[in-house]
Amino acid sequence: MSNIKIDKNNLDSVLRNMINAFVENHKLSQIAHEEIMAMTHSDNEIADFFQENEMAMTKNISRILLDNVFDSKNLDEKVHIAIHLIDDLCHEIVYHKHKDLDYDVMINLVIENILNFI
Repeated sequence: MSNIKIDKNNLDSVLRNMINAFVENHKLSQIAHEEIMAMTHSDNEIADFFQENEMAMTKNISRILLDNVFDSKNLDEKVHIAIHLIDDLCHEIVYHKHKDLDYDVMINLVIENILNFI
């Protein structure tokens, strides 16, 4: 059982913290990130490693949500989609940097969408 307490009232702030952590992680090195992602397309062992870790993260977050009495129906799928929404958002913020987009609005939209389906 998890010691992390999450409910519908604080999930927004939990997601904001998660987004901030993902952004900081992506800022470490764009070149290294791109090289690692490229290697996942050409090396099956590396691809398997990333897929296993991605599923471990999905299962861990799902377990935390289940421990906090969230609905279990399709939870792994919902969490997996949420992780990818956050990851894509981080790529926009850290790598793409479109001057015509308001990233604060995008953060709010991603959180709203996740809150609507989790």
